[in-house]
Amino acid sequence: MSRSDIEVDKVDAAGVSPIIAVMELLSHEDLPHEHKCDLHAVFSLLIQHADLTQTDASGRTAFAVGLASPNPHVHRKVAFVQREQLVLGKLRANPPLPFAAEDFAIAWDKEEMRVALESQMWLTIDYCFSRPITHDKRGYLEKYIFPLEGIWDAGRFARLQELSGLKSRQIVEETFRLRDEEILARPAGAELVAIESFGKVQHPLPTKLLDELRRLARTPMCADRVDNVVLVSLVQVLAEQAVVTFKEKLMDCLGSDAAAATWAPDAVPPAEAEPLPPKLVFFAPVKGAARMGVKVAEYKHEAEEEAARTGQDAKAAWPHIQKLGDSLRCTVECLTDEDMLDTWRCVQTEFDIRTIQTDNGGVVHHGRLKNKLTNKRAPPDMLVNVVFDAGEYELIGEIQIHHRGIHKLKQENHFPYEVMRAGHISELI
Repeated sequence: MSRSDIEVDKVDAAGVSPIIAVMELLSHEDLPHEHKCDLHAVFSLLIQHADLTQTDASGRTAFAVGLASPNPHVHRKVAFVQREQLVLGKLRANPPLPFAAEDFAIAWDKEEMRVALESQMWLTIDYCFSRPITHDKRGYLEKYIFPLEGIWDAGRFARLQELSGLKSRQIVEETFRLRDEEILARPAGAELVAIESFGKVQHPLPTKLLDELRRLARTPMCADRVDNVVLVSLVQVLAEQAVVTFKEKLMDCLGSDAAAATWAPDAVPPAEAEPLPPKLVFFAPVKGAARMGVKVAEYKHEAEEEAARTGQDAKAAWPHIQKLGDSLRCTVECLTDEDMLDTWRCVQTEFDIRTIQTDNGGVVHHGRLKNKLTNKRAPPDMLVNVVFDAGEYELIGEIQIHHRGIHKLKQENHFPYEVMRAGHISELI
């Protein structure tokens, strides 16, 4: 059987492979004893070398024939091989290997296999939630484990969420430990923490345009459509038009120790990118019109709640797209607290982020800083909204300034947090 010139899976004229032929013969109870002994010996050799996934002319696999066999020895041996080769062996691999859902279902339906199979499934899930939680680990669960039918009853789903919640809390704890050691306990970090949040998001729209739209949008339905369709589409296409210039301006202001990433924040950097620069910039795509529309609806709801609480006119906040702060967006991932401080200074200077006192005692906000480095729940970072002059018009961009270690932990926590918050396993597929 081990000789290379022996074709152990070669089929006969009827499309039947040797192992299927032997298993069918062993299903007959009237075979002479000596023939059964010889066939069992041949079967024991064949099952070590044959491809049990190969189908005959009727579309049956050797696995299916063996599992349906009335011969208990054949059935047990094929079931063992199926469990080891097609499911358990692949779940045990490091990293775990792909398997067919139908093979898992067949093994799961056998009571004698289910305990070992479920135990290994949970070990594999735990491995995929272990740090570092990579894109590949997430993809394995989403493609092979979560879609399994008949597995995810209420009890198992609750256990999955309990496990993901534990992993998420561990990552959050590590996030704040890193913040305390790498930012709060260092001189540049202490200077960063001392900077108070200030400013306000007010998306700049031409005054004449707003006056004309207010005059034309006389009904609530028309005003909503102008806000959610006309202005959202306008801001979205203007951002698409300006995104290259925004990238160039930001990279220029950050200096020679910054580089734009060509990979996603949750992906492993390519080998040619090493060593990574002190400042690594992840530019996100321009937010789509549909997502912008969702945010505008949220801003409208907030304005209505504020008006109900204060007695002010809710119409005064229209159009609500003026609160959109991230038509252009990116993250600057900094190696150290000093790199974070330098990034903030560069961005503040380049985009002139400040609060301006007017002659009549009013305040004009040119950008905003939300300093979240002392957060006790969300990942600590600095969220900066800048007014970007795109030439002839202005847009609001969002720049998040992160410590590299914290940013990586934030990416890892996305997946367990999503699992923990899901209402049903179908939301994770």
